[in-house]
Amino acid sequence: MGRFVKTVIAVAMLSMCLSAENTAKTTIGGYGEIHLNGFVPDTGKIRAPKFDFHRFVLTVNRNFTEKWSFFSEVEIEHNYVEGNKASGYLILEQAYLRWQISGSHDLRFGIILQPQGLLNERHEPATFSSVERPEYHRLILPSTWFGAGIAMGTNLLDSDLRCELFISEGLNDRKFGDKGQGIREARQKGYNSSLDNVMATVRTDYTGFKGVKVGTSIAVNETVLDNDTSSAVRHIYQRAVIGELHAEYRYGGLTSLIEFGSIHYEKLAARGGKLTHTQGLLVEAAYDVLKGRNGSSISLSPFVRYSRLNTSGVLSSDDAFDRIDGGIALKPHSQIVIKADFGREYYNDSKRNMNYVNLGAGYDF
Repeated sequence: MGRFVKTVIAVAMLSMCLSAENTAKTTIGGYGEIHLNGFVPDTGKIRAPKFDFHRFVLTVNRNFTEKWSFFSEVEIEHNYVEGNKASGYLILEQAYLRWQISGSHDLRFGIILQPQGLLNERHEPATFSSVERPEYHRLILPSTWFGAGIAMGTNLLDSDLRCELFISEGLNDRKFGDKGQGIREARQKGYNSSLDNVMATVRTDYTGFKGVKVGTSIAVNETVLDNDTSSAVRHIYQRAVIGELHAEYRYGGLTSLIEFGSIHYEKLAARGGKLTHTQGLLVEAAYDVLKGRNGSSISLSPFVRYSRLNTSGVLSSDDAFDRIDGGIALKPHSQIVIKADFGREYYNDSKRNMNYVNLGAGYDF
């Protein structure tokens, strides 16, 4: 594994050299974030805080011609990777060829981000308020979510309307509900992905009003091959339908957003499937108190966020829980952010209530 990491770094360094020779053709970028996380349950038994360089990401991009390009993203999570031991991991999150068919139409094929929600396709640290990504984007629409497939996009109405179709590897239905995390553990991540499950996703976004982005997506995950019915490997669910709505509004220093996601599971008869729904709601508002003051480029944005989540049912059921987060994000530069926040989860069983205190910093380039 160490040799592979060295190879990745060598490729990135070579790309930097190429960029210096011809910046119009090859570019390198990346982002990273470092976190200090504290956990305090209501039972009073304080857990030891954790310090973690959560993500280190490098991107290498190549424009071959005006119509053909390549994009890649390699990520190391949790700083340390070693085979056959508990550690972080090294993963290729994006690697695709892009064909710009015309000014309005494009085709991509390779390892591609799933086009659902506000965060998954644009998840650099400076693009969201909290230290950690919102729980909605961990438990409902799991970020980062990517897979092998073919995507086609088109821009309509003078580019105010964006439509996308993504045909990809599916989620492994046998892992729905694993670790109490809905579909998160079912992602195949482009690793020898089995096509006994396939997925089709359609997304639309409208940006025709100033400061407004509103959209929706729907994905259908289908079991298309069910030949092996031995108890250890047999499929459990025929399909999962994943729908979501999202909206974002920016005006002056204000940024507000709302997201709602719902997953409906259809079980195969007599296979033991227990899930019927996964649902989540997120509402957030942030305000840059330094916006427009004396021409300053520094941003200071307090935020508050409310979430209601249920990985194994609907939001109205007793096993749903609420989470409230609040904090502040300082951007001394548009590509650097320093954050602090506090979060609290509320369950019907108060013994499960949990408090979170987080500090972090991130960058992108």
